[in-house]
Amino acid sequence: MNDLKKIYRATSREIAENYLLELEEKWGIL
Repeated sequence: MNDLKKIYRATSREIAENYLLELEEKWGIL
C-alpha cells in the first residue's frame, strides 16, 4: 500500500504543479 500512496502523492503534486503553471501562463499570477 505504501507504493500506491507514493504514486498518488507524486501524481497529485504533478497535477497541482501543472495547474499552477497553466494559471501563471493565463493570468501571470505567480
